Amino acid sequence: MEDIIIGVVALAAVLLFFLYQKPKTKRYKLPPGPSPLPVIGNLLQLQKLNPQRFFAGWAKKYGPILSYRIGSRTMVVISSAELAKELLKTQDVNFADRPPHRGHEFISYGRRDMALNHYTPYYREIRKMGMNHLFSPTRVATFKHVREEEARRMMDKINKAADKSEVVDISELMLTFTNSVVCRQAFGKKYNEDGEEMKRFIKILYGTQSVLGKIFFSDFFPYCGFLDDLSGLTAYMKECFERQDTYIQEVVNETLDPKRVKPETESMIDLLMGIYKEQPFASEFTVDNVKAVILVSINMF
Repeated sequence: MEDIIIGVVALAAVLLFFLYQKPKTKRYKLPPGPSPLPVIGNLLQLQKLNPQRFFAGWAKKYGPILSYRIGSRTMVVISSAELAKELLKTQDVNFADRPPHRGHEFISYGRRDMALNHYTPYYREIRKMGMNHLFSPTRVATFKHVREEEARRMMDKINKAADKSEVVDISELMLTFTNSVVCRQAFGKKYNEDGEEMKRFIKILYGTQSVLGKIFFSDFFPYCGFLDDLSGLTAYMKECFERQDTYIQEVVNETLDPKRVKPETESMIDLLMGIYKEQPFASEFTVDNVKAVILVSINMF
């Protein structure tokens, strides 16, 4: 009994420490919003209805800019076109940072990608590289024949199914089309649609997207990271990362092989490995950087 009492007192002391410790940085006044509960904030309120319905109700009550809290993270909601323009256009640099996400941090090799990164000199360099080389109009045009070829293959399937009066699953066909285009543009690989390599690639792609969409306890309650372990989220994240890293490393090794037959059109992995060899940036551009950037690229298609 004494051990239980001591444990409860210790837990209460820890909670009080987090609640009442003085902030080390200057705190600015937040926009108005619903009063949060200790520790969990407004979490229970958001569970009752769709968040957008709650935000609409709160906007009527608190105005076009409001704040709420979940765990240790404070959110600000904008509900007017004028404020949205101010935030996203006029002051976009001040709001260009991205909040931490444990899954993204792990999957992107420590935030080495160009999508959900902090607004740092490295981010500016990598974003400029992406706009000038990976996603420029000229670059997109070089893969026009790939998209056209895959589109013809898809239409041939539809025509054959129509001749036999068979049912066509358009969603499945579009998924196959997208995956085939991504493989050829990103890695210069042309897989059999029903082959094991394509199935492996799709499993990796879906695993990565799944991890990026997960909600981790530790992102909102840093002192409850063990709940990610207990729920299996940490193990799932590591499993997806291992599959992803193994596959991309194999592609990198193939790209570095001097005996390799290069694709007709330079793939994204070829371009990135060329940048890796040249090292044109002020920041070091490692193989992990290549992996992180190519990972984001295939998820942006």
